Amino acid sequence: MNKFRHITPYLRRYRSYIVIGAVAIIATNALALYAPMVLRNAVDRMELWGKLSESLWVAPYLPFALKDAMNRMLTDAVQSRLVWDALFIVALGAGAGVFRFVVRRTVIWGSRKIEYDLRGDLFKHILTLDGSFFDKTPTGDIITRASVDVEQVRLMVGPGIMQGTNTIATAGVAIPMMMYLDPQLALYVLIPLPILAVSTHYLGQIAHRRFLAIQERFSQLSASVQESLAGMRVIKTHVREQEKTRDFHTDNQDYFRLNMRLIKLWGGFFPLLSMLSGSAVLIVLYFGGKAVIDGSIGLGAFLAFTIYLGMLIWPMIALGWVVSLYQRGTASLKRISHILDTEPRVVNPPPDRVQHLPESGALDLRDLSFSYGDNGHRALSNVTATIHPGETVAIAGPTGSGKSTLAQLIWRRYAVPDGRILYGGVDMNTVTLDEWRKRIAMVPQEAFLFSDTLMNNIALTDAQLTEARLRDVGELAAFNKDVDDFPRGYGTIVGERGITLSGGQKQRATLARALVSPADILILDDAFSAVDAQTEEEILSRLNQIFGSRIILLITHRISTLQRADRILFLDAGQLRDSGTHDDMVARGGPYARWEAREAIKEKLEKL
Repeated sequence: MNKFRHITPYLRRYRSYIVIGAVAIIATNALALYAPMVLRNAVDRMELWGKLSESLWVAPYLPFALKDAMNRMLTDAVQSRLVWDALFIVALGAGAGVFRFVVRRTVIWGSRKIEYDLRGDLFKHILTLDGSFFDKTPTGDIITRASVDVEQVRLMVGPGIMQGTNTIATAGVAIPMMMYLDPQLALYVLIPLPILAVSTHYLGQIAHRRFLAIQERFSQLSASVQESLAGMRVIKTHVREQEKTRDFHTDNQDYFRLNMRLIKLWGGFFPLLSMLSGSAVLIVLYFGGKAVIDGSIGLGAFLAFTIYLGMLIWPMIALGWVVSLYQRGTASLKRISHILDTEPRVVNPPPDRVQHLPESGALDLRDLSFSYGDNGHRALSNVTATIHPGETVAIAGPTGSGKSTLAQLIWRRYAVPDGRILYGGVDMNTVTLDEWRKRIAMVPQEAFLFSDTLMNNIALTDAQLTEARLRDVGELAAFNKDVDDFPRGYGTIVGERGITLSGGQKQRATLARALVSPADILILDDAFSAVDAQTEEEILSRLNQIFGSRIILLITHRISTLQRADRILFLDAGQLRDSGTHDDMVARGGPYARWEAREAIKEKLEKL
């Protein structure tokens, strides 16, 4: 039962739908299964009338007129009763139809509500997870679990419960009625049931493993397609279409092969169910026919027994479908549970530990160390620094030195031990995520824009952004001149990931979005790599003029940018190797000076 712990709350929440649906299923079967008994009585009544009519006509001591009158009376009585029986059967069918509608109105609707809530809660939980989860989980895999797997769970708790309950209810009523009509014949019919139970259990276990493998492969296929579509320009630039087509063909073929294995399994299971159902029909025809000839069972009872058997055949066949839905649903639920069981490492502090940030303060890094995963390799090691209000501090160093990692930790993308990062003397782990992140505006290395208008992209942090404020942040980001050349200005649709914009335009749009937020700390993680040096100089000059007591952190390789900073933190191999102004560190001739000399040569070569 433990494997259903994540779906149980939803079943409790909508238990009224399930309970009413179950009652309606029982009522549907009770009405439908009572009809054969009415038919049996009608047939027995006609059979009795036939015998009475025959006995009347052969009776020697009754005059013909009396025989004819009595025969007409019997005929009228039987016909009148047959009409009422027919109307009663129609009424039973209509009642069963009403209850069948109630079943779908409750169970199916309830399953849709469960699907809606489960998908919403799953997405909400995904948003709480930290960067370590997304670093190791492909986007396509997450999409598959939030779409296909949730749909499979819905089929299990909707049609699966409905048809499973219907099978139980039908068998629970039909089998006792068959035992009542002819116990011996009913026992003959039930002989195939143990074979059905054993085969269902065995094949169900195999189906569960195979469907789990199918979903895993489908996740890999989705991740591959998502990655290829996202990198389509790179694929075309390097003429890798054929290689990607072959890779997709291989993944698709594996997915097809796994599906065929499951189809072959069910391809054998459903004929088995049909064979068992057919054998039950043969048993009834043989032994029931002999019983009717021998007179041990009436024709009406035999007819009713046959109808009950026919009513049992579909539930027996549908049992295979129910088992399939169950195995698919439990396999998908296991995959969903993997995400729901993943605990976010970056969380809000307990209410009794919550503190609030001061209006302004210094950003303190104290012996800050960090590792990605459990490989033991430190991306940062014992970094200690203090950044004062109003300072523009550049973070420099060779590739892989930990610059972006430091920015991500300050933004709280990953968990950091207590006492390692403080603002105004307040430990960031004692501040709620919303309050901390509202104090930080970050422009990451990779500028990301949604497939929407420029205005909506920039107004992401402020839905009430005015046109005047939009123009102000656009001016600070040196972006207005470009936007004025667009056909619809800030109302221009930028396409997926901002594909219609150049790299520099995307970076400046992302910068404008960050500037909308009244943050105390602005982190620019190589945010000007696609912008020319003159435009970067213009932007930084404007930022320094308006930021006042706020902190600016610049992650850059450009020497001209480093020269503008009040101070430079130089990282190498995750350690803080040097700090100070550009001129002071160059004069000291330490690791920064050697790195700066190499970067200066690279910049000169690039200009040439």
